[in-house]
Amino acid sequence: MKLVRFELIEQPGLARSGIFHDNRVYETDGDKAVGIHEPSAFHLLSPLGQATAVRVFETVADGAGERYLTYGYRHPGLVKGPISEIEMAPDVDGLDFDVHVAAVVSASGMSVEEQEAAGFLLGYTLVIAFNVPAVVEDDQMRGGSGAPGRDAGMVMGPFIVTPEEISDYLVAGETDVYAWPFQVRVGEEVVAGGIVEAWPGFSTLVAQSTLVGAVAAGEVLVWPALPKPSLDTSALGRLLLPSDRVTFMVEGLGTLVAKVG
Repeated sequence: MKLVRFELIEQPGLARSGIFHDNRVYETDGDKAVGIHEPSAFHLLSPLGQATAVRVFETVADGAGERYLTYGYRHPGLVKGPISEIEMAPDVDGLDFDVHVAAVVSASGMSVEEQEAAGFLLGYTLVIAFNVPAVVEDDQMRGGSGAPGRDAGMVMGPFIVTPEEISDYLVAGETDVYAWPFQVRVGEEVVAGGIVEAWPGFSTLVAQSTLVGAVAAGEVLVWPALPKPSLDTSALGRLLLPSDRVTFMVEGLGTLVAKVG
């Protein structure tokens, strides 16, 4: 299933939930269908509402050059839905962004073993995370993590896709590692694309997240960024400016769009 949150154009401000199928939304009350809405009648919202936490994983190298997986947090209040506008601060010259596959956690727990992790998965979604390269670089040069420059906002959606919907993309012999064709555009300019293997699987992310703490229902676990060059070295040749439109497509998971204001 492709789970969505949406509002009707004629009733803005009232969030509803449903299932996206055949380009329509089948509104549900949590148990049964209560209405069918055509594309012209609704506007998609973030499929989760506000996340309880957003945990972004990345691979880094230790002093011996060995790669390992770690994570940091982003502000859940800055997560917006599809086709949202990301506003540039007045003193920022341009934005860049990273694109990610993410998973939504359905239950809370501590010390979750990998073989138990499937019970904590609601489904998969897409994330575009914006950053200010100059601020990231300056903070890292001072010994920081670069986090202040990554607070420019995120968009998530358009759906939460449940695992049975995407079984065709599983890597052979794996239960929760997928290979997805993807493409990233700014306007009509393609800046990244190919086939990416979402490694490690959800079970590994959950197990690592609960080594010393807990995951919570409604939390978003974000995979390391998909391969994409810095925009100023890409085919675009510059950072994002107001009126730019970013499109991120992953086959099986949908197309997520964001605008710069």
